[in-house]
Parts: sequence; structure tokens; C-alpha cells
Amino acid sequence: MQSRKPEVPAAGGKQRRLGIVGGGQLGGYLCRAASELNIETTVLSDTTDCVAAQLADTLIEAEFDDPVAVDELLERSDVVTFEFEDVPLSTLSQLQRQNVAEVYPAVSTMLLLQNKKLQKEWLLANGFPTARFVSFDDGMEADRAISQLGRDFVIKTQRGGYDGMGVKVVRDGAIPDGYQTVPIIAEALHEAFVEIAVLVVRDRTGRSTHYPVFQSSFDGGGNVLRRVVCPAMVSADIAGTAADMACDIVEALEGVGVFAVEFFLVGEDIYVNEIAPRVHNVGHLTIEASNVSQFEQHVRAVMGMPLPPVLTVAPAVMDNLLYEKSLARACQDEIDIGHRPDVTVHWYGKRSPRPLRKMGHLTAVSSTLEQAAE
Repeated sequence: MQSRKPEVPAAGGKQRRLGIVGGGQLGGYLCRAASELNIETTVLSDTTDCVAAQLADTLIEAEFDDPVAVDELLERSDVVTFEFEDVPLSTLSQLQRQNVAEVYPAVSTMLLLQNKKLQKEWLLANGFPTARFVSFDDGMEADRAISQLGRDFVIKTQRGGYDGMGVKVVRDGAIPDGYQTVPIIAEALHEAFVEIAVLVVRDRTGRSTHYPVFQSSFDGGGNVLRRVVCPAMVSADIAGTAADMACDIVEALEGVGVFAVEFFLVGEDIYVNEIAPRVHNVGHLTIEASNVSQFEQHVRAVMGMPLPPVLTVAPAVMDNLLYEKSLARACQDEIDIGHRPDVTVHWYGKRSPRPLRKMGHLTAVSSTLEQAAE
């Protein structure tokens, strides 16, 4: 375990120290937003080669389930939050037992949403529409899935899985290797749909606001987010329904912080896909396209600070820069990205590329979506 930079005590007895579980680009942007609000950050990461390493005031290098490291994070924090949802159960249990720092979102919310089966069951129990699904706790039973969903469907691991991992489309009932023995859910497959998302931010007092509806498109080979446009190219009625539903979901969860609620739009029908209890890749464009970024809003919400109302500065399009061979030199060398006023390039500085890994993103803003896309 490695830590750096001395502890900075809270000023004036106020909550001015934020602990973050996770050191990727989301954690890095949270550190940057916190710094601008004069809040000290401590990041727990399993590697020093992470985006947040150079942005946090203190870095604790340890496995996420290291109890000594979690205790150190707590001692250095007034509030603890999360960059990702698949936090080890032992760590969540430790955070729930302690009385040193406040934890937002609540551990109970993290436990619910990090398990896709429990999340789906909660959605149905609370009256929110979601795709038909069948759950398997002890391994895949293809015949039962086929009998309820047909021969083509989607399978997802109940826990974990991101950037296309842990998600597969099944054709003609042929289950891919590796899914026969792990807990999964099988979902109905919609061949034609639009994916939209709403970012909702809710503070400790229950006040909330939300960003305009985003529309997402994905890399066909790896099911990794490729492009986001805002505002979404959907009707005002659809956008309003999605925003209202997302706010109702976060209210029902009593969530604190930013939550990303993802939807499938099938014709005129809206289904909740997943809920992420954290800042999200779809919201990166809020840095340039909104008066206040999702990262600042999350820090404000969990630290008990006022939430500014969200205002859209301009239509925007964001593209993820997913690793391919043409980016190899850029991953090793310092590069001159250049500058133009309507396009911002964010390069994360990751040194360990793999196919389709998010190495950065670029955001274009303009007076119209068409111009931003061009």
C-alpha cells in the first residue's frame, strides 16, 4: 500500500475532505471538480498508474478490499463516494459499519444497484418498466431462457461488467463459453431501439435537478459507448417522460449524488435499461455543454453544498477515443493535440492500452447538433 502527500485537516470543522473509491478518469474529473471547490481529495486505487493519481491530493494504492487501506481512506475523509459501482462486498460492509465518514450514495443503494438481478427486481416492484428478463443464480439454463424469451436474447453477468464486458447477444440459443456457470440474467432482445439516458443529481435534503436527455450509440463489435449527443433526437414527449421517470427512480432510491438512468426506446415505449449510482461516461460533455458539469454537481451533492440549476450552453456531440493501433504512439509519447474553440480533446494519459479501451474523448459544441457532429 502506498500513499502520498500529507493529510490536510478539515478547515473550520466543515466537511472539506472527500474520499473516492476508484482512480480512473471519472475519479480524476471528480478530483478536479473538488479542487475547484476547495475540497481535499483522497483516492483509493489498486494502481498508481491511474488517471486520478496526478489529480488527487492523496493517493492510497491498495486493493479495493484491503481493510487497512479502507480505514486510511475513512480517516482522511469527511465523505466517501464512488467512481464505480462494483465495489467489493467486504469494503461496502466495512463502510457501512464505520462511524468516521458519511457515505454517499448509501451502501444499501450500492448493494442494490451493483447487482443487475436485484436492480431489475426493484424496478418491477416499484412500477418502473424494464425489459422482460429471466435470472439464473447457478448457471445458465438455455431451455428456460428460450421458452420465455425466444431463441435470440441478451445475457449479462449479475455483477460486474462494463465497457461491453459481461454482456453478450445470444443467437439461436447458443450460449457463449464462460456464461454457463456464473450468475446471470437473460433479457429480451430488441433488434431496433434507441438508447437514451438522463443524469439526475439529488442532494442530501432531497432537492434534485437533471440534465437534458442524452442519446448514445455504441461500437458494434464491443458494445462500448462510442458517441453521445445532447439534446437527444427524440420528441419532447419522450424526453419529458424519460426525465420524469429518471427523477422518480432516484427519488425512490433516496439517492444522493449523480445517477445515470439509461433507457431503451422501442418505438414509443420506454424501458429502463440500467441505473448507475455515479457520474457516467454519457455525461462527459457536460464539462463543455453545461454551466455546471456532472462532476461538480456530484461533489456538491455529496458534500452538502448547494446545487446550481442546470443550464445548457449549446448542443454538443461527444466521441470516445477508443484504443486502436493508430493511437499506439499517442499512448507512449507526449502529443500536441492542437486547439480550436469549438472542439475540446480530453486525453487521459493511460499507458496500458487494450482494444476498445477508453483513452480519451472529444467534445464538439455548436449552434446545432448537425454542426457539432460535423
